[in-house]
Amino acid sequence: MALIDPVEVIVAYLTGGVLGAAAEGRVATRHHYGDAWPVGASGVVVTLDRQWRDAPGVGRCRVNVRLYAPTDAEVSNLALLLAQMERRERFTVSTTAGEALVYNFLPDIGLWPAYDEVLKMPLGVYPVAMMYAEEALP
Repeated sequence: MALIDPVEVIVAYLTGGVLGAAAEGRVATRHHYGDAWPVGASGVVVTLDRQWRDAPGVGRCRVNVRLYAPTDAEVSNLALLLAQMERRERFTVSTTAGEALVYNFLPDIGLWPAYDEVLKMPLGVYPVAMMYAEEALP
């Protein structure tokens, strides 16, 4: 059986939902501003904070979802869309390893407002926790 990459699961889940639609599909593991993403456009970056095993076959992770937008108000709107996608239980997400089973997808703490000095853009960091099956569904 193939092992699931939790960051890939979250990127795929967010891309396919209301947050991905608001960011026009700009959801990735690193930002692409100045390359494929226009500077000043909304974007979402998912980075792994920590990962551990809860029980045999069950993984947990915490990621930081960085929400970039042209204004603080738009960052807050992206955070609200992310909040709409949280608090889900027992759903599947398609990944390159197969179907991933997510037991839950929950907020870890609230939004941290910040500013990216390099990009000259406001952003918010929103930690999220996920519990998932470590192996793809058969």
